[in-house]
Amino acid sequence: MAVHDDIDKLQFLNTMVRSMKLSEPVVIIPPQADAMDMVRLIRGYQIQISQLQKHPVWVDGVINNIKQATGPTLGE
Repeated sequence: MAVHDDIDKLQFLNTMVRSMKLSEPVVIIPPQADAMDMVRLIRGYQIQISQLQKHPVWVDGVINNIKQATGPTLGE
């Protein structure tokens, strides 16, 4: 599913809830599979960030290798 479709769904839900004029806040919880995918994705990012923090010299080396392969203006 495309990100655009997800944004459309959220905008639709937001409009629908507002039209109900409820007196209490509403929380929409995604299906369990979507929530678990989100948790796995966040955990993956946490692991990657942890690895980058533990090995900053390696990160610098990778960046230098990418710059050598693509040219010095990458990311500048």
